[in-house]
Amino acid sequence: MTRVGVVMTIGLLLAACESATAPPASSPPLTQTWTLNVQNRSAEVAIVTPWAGAPETVLGCLQGAHFQAGRNGAPPLPWHVVVRRSDGRVLLNRNIPVGSPPREVIVEPEGAFMRVPGGSLSGGGPICPNGTASGARLTG
Repeated sequence: MTRVGVVMTIGLLLAACESATAPPASSPPLTQTWTLNVQNRSAEVAIVTPWAGAPETVLGCLQGAHFQAGRNGAPPLPWHVVVRRSDGRVLLNRNIPVGSPPREVIVEPEGAFMRVPGGSLSGGGPICPNGTASGARLTG
C-alpha cells in the first residue's frame, strides 16, 4: 500500500470510530420531546389535567390543547393524564411511563380515548352550543 493509501485508511478509521462513539447532537432525550395533544370533539366542556399537580386546562366544544414535557413548567415523564367533565365524571385516567411515544387524546360525547397520534376520526363532530358546525377546526 502506498503512503497516501495508508494515510487515507487511517483517516477513515478515525472518522468511523468518532462517529460510532459520539451521540447524535440533534437527538434530544425522548422525555424532552414527548407531547400530548388533546382534542375535544364533544359539545360538552372537557377538563384536562396532564400531569399530577398541573393546572387544569378547560376545553370547550371543538377546542384543543398541546402539552410538551420539559416546556412551560411541564415535568419530564412519567405523567398521569386525567380528563373529566365539569360534573366530575372521569372520562380518561391514564399513566404515561418514561419512554412512551407521544400521545393524542380524543374526547367524544361518550368518553375519551388515548392513541399514538395520526390516523383519522370517523363521523362528523358535534354541533356546539354557540352554533359552530362540526367541520370547524380544532385549535390549541
